[in-house]
Amino acid sequence: GVDAWLASELIQNSLTVIDEWLEEEDYDMLEGDDEEGFGSATSWALEARLETIEAASFAARAFREETFLGPGDELLACHPSFIAPQDVGAASMDAVDAVTSQGVARLDACLSEGTAANLRAFVLTEMEAALASEETRVTTSTTIAAAGVTGGKDGRRGEVFSEVLVPSRTGDGGGGGVLPKMTRFDFRLPMAPIVRSALGEMLGTASAASDTEPSCSPPVPSGSASALGEALNRLAGGDDAELWELAALVSDPGAAPQIAHCDVTGPQASLFTVFAALQPVSRAHGPTRFLPQTHSTHGSCQDDDDRKSLRWLSEDDDDEHEDATISGVMGRGAPPPYSVVALLKTGDVTLYDARMLHCGGANRRRPPSSLSDDDSTDGGPDTVTGDDDGRRVLFYVTIRTAAARAVAVSEMIDSDPLRSIRPELAGHISLGSLRGR
Repeated sequence: GVDAWLASELIQNSLTVIDEWLEEEDYDMLEGDDEEGFGSATSWALEARLETIEAASFAARAFREETFLGPGDELLACHPSFIAPQDVGAASMDAVDAVTSQGVARLDACLSEGTAANLRAFVLTEMEAALASEETRVTTSTTIAAAGVTGGKDGRRGEVFSEVLVPSRTGDGGGGGVLPKMTRFDFRLPMAPIVRSALGEMLGTASAASDTEPSCSPPVPSGSASALGEALNRLAGGDDAELWELAALVSDPGAAPQIAHCDVTGPQASLFTVFAALQPVSRAHGPTRFLPQTHSTHGSCQDDDDRKSLRWLSEDDDDEHEDATISGVMGRGAPPPYSVVALLKTGDVTLYDARMLHCGGANRRRPPSSLSDDDSTDGGPDTVTGDDDGRRVLFYVTIRTAAARAVAVSEMIDSDPLRSIRPELAGHISLGSLRGR
């Protein structure tokens, strides 16, 4: 299991071997500086080994963080699943208050089961086709970056996949091999009819749904969907806010957890993200974990390293040089910070400030092919529900605030490989247009 894998000689060695190699006197050979070219060959071999060890170390760190943080409390909805139209304004304000004060809100039943099922099928079909094509051929890699960002014909790979802040796989669960295939994907979506239909339901604009799409069964209550749209409108500053990301997150059975991270930094809110569950999300699926109030308590994190190894200052932390990463907090023996996890039904959503610390959990589901007749079918972690493949699929939308859109943004941010939107959509769609205004 995971404990045995973490205790294995490979993983334990990975935690120190990189530093040891860097300290060797003949490390210059890694740079390929020798005239005979021997160093170049050595560099290639050692680079491959370093990549494997680095991935294993990263996965070990992610599992340690997940264990340290504990199971987390369930993130509760800020209003009932079905609300009357006259209560939409109050429900949206409850969501705004939750995001403003805690960093995250949950709103239930914002997407119908029928639309969620159709969108899930579309996402997986399109993603598998992209992975199978010559232009997006996937090889073993520590992150999706190798398939989604670098290389490819005419930049096609960069159009459909974004980097994922996670090692591709935890291993086979039995200690036999590390990272044999990628198991977590960030797939950029086209503005297909089913995508428009889902956006229309979530944001409360019935006119956005396509007449060619199957009808929702049962229909989504307009009040619930509108509550999400109104909350986004209030948080993002109105109709001039911009569609910043449009994608799906997919984690396969065996996917490693992520380390806690934020999507953006800065003293002011600039991005708000919605995750919509396209199937029920149980603890076994590796639900998204959120650390409440961290959107406003780590404002000092301003560089790229902090996005990947985020720190926050504890109340009694007077030493600015003290390691305040989760690993550092663990090392000091401090208790884990409070966290909540998004255990969702199909169509439920989370809405969060992108500065907030969050992470995807390890997907411990098993596909039906691996289940025996003796496995539980009464609600246990391997229960087969609508998602009989064991995958967790989240449809997500990120909105950039009108204020941030009005400010000149550097090319580095606009071309961020972690930004998940197809080039033909970037910079062209406002929140108002998504809501039919």
